[in-house]
Amino acid sequence: MIAGEWQQWDANWQRWRGSDYQCLFRPRGEALQDRSALQLRAYADWLLGDLEQLEARGPLDILELGAGRGTVSQYLAEAGHRTTLADRSQVGLDMAVENYERFQMQPPDVVHTDAQGTELPDASFDCVFSIGLLEHFDQPQSVLAESLRLLRSGGEAWHVIVNACPLRPETEHMTRTAYTPTQYLAWLAELGHASASCIELPYESVLLLRCTK
Repeated sequence: MIAGEWQQWDANWQRWRGSDYQCLFRPRGEALQDRSALQLRAYADWLLGDLEQLEARGPLDILELGAGRGTVSQYLAEAGHRTTLADRSQVGLDMAVENYERFQMQPPDVVHTDAQGTELPDASFDCVFSIGLLEHFDQPQSVLAESLRLLRSGGEAWHVIVNACPLRPETEHMTRTAYTPTQYLAWLAELGHASASCIELPYESVLLLRCTK
């Protein structure tokens, strides 16, 4: 990770804890007003749609890397899947547990760890995903490799990448990379997964990287 980034995220979560920004999840049927909340629900809906191909497996085991407050994971849990949240920020994980409890949801498994080497067992999950994580690594290959290691055969790695963009106000004072889809696909090819896809989403420099093991 780019030097100082995880500490900055830790500071962000501490600042947002207890505020309206702590929990952006709302149960289905409740309206969303906040732009970030709308985007996160859209990501969750897209991911759930992609995971329909695995529905024969029953409830899925899903890992979110760099989970923070766990908004997208809450939507997956609401849909009946088993969720595990991994983050280097204990404050972020504590917030996520509080958010699950707020809506009386099945508590997630939480792992205080580095996304580059979680120490979780091989082939533990049907899906490994992240939202806004990879762009904070100047060398994201290690996170991609860890995602693939943790996947079961036929599982899905699914990463939303929020690249640096001059139109995006950097209110969080975070550093982001701006790697292209071609670069991410080349890294996955080096890891033995040449059939991955990476598309640009209709947001400001946001990519969706997908790979089936």
